[in-house]
Amino acid sequence: MRYVRAVTSPLGCHVCQKGPVRDLDPGRRTTPVSSKIPNKFQHAEGFANAVPMLNRFFDAKSVVEQLCGNSKLFVHIVTYSIDILMLDYLANALQRGVEVAGFIGHQYKPSSDVRQVVTDLTAQFPQRMTLKVFKGSDANQIPHQKILVCDGCLALTGSMNFTKAGFEKHFQDPPCEFVWPFLDLDSVADINNKYISPLFVPTMARQIREGSVGHNDY
Repeated sequence: MRYVRAVTSPLGCHVCQKGPVRDLDPGRRTTPVSSKIPNKFQHAEGFANAVPMLNRFFDAKSVVEQLCGNSKLFVHIVTYSIDILMLDYLANALQRGVEVAGFIGHQYKPSSDVRQVVTDLTAQFPQRMTLKVFKGSDANQIPHQKILVCDGCLALTGSMNFTKAGFEKHFQDPPCEFVWPFLDLDSVADINNKYISPLFVPTMARQIREGSVGHNDY
């Protein structure tokens, strides 16, 4: 049985009772993470400093690169499309021992270059790389979430795909794509557990379809 990738929180995970939960909360993991995070406060502070919270329309490309670079445990990502630029950020995280997991929208047709990079990273890091094209039983199950969760410390979500074009549209004035950072740990866990965890158990994904976070919501 596959594990649900949930960040533990008092808010709980939507699929906790449906299968085994892989605990990805750095504050509650049973596996010691002290070697990776000797100072949890400093680690979380690094994410906060990477995001210009007072400037809503920040340079998303630079921020996402810093967030992936600050990650020490895991990166969860859901995006309708992805490109080589974002895969480079994820590859750098994988090379540092970070786990990368998530989904690309089912109807998105990755280029041959993107497919090859995903295939190569999966082969190179079979224990840490779980980036899949989501396959639902019908079109209504296709996830439109655009979410990045790093180490359970920060979440980015909105209408922006994690691609060079998405970054550039967000940086325009006014932006054509939106993205909001969340640093409150309960909010980060709730976003992860509500909009990402069910995708790892496809039979649960339909239950969150109406609440999907994506371009249709803004």
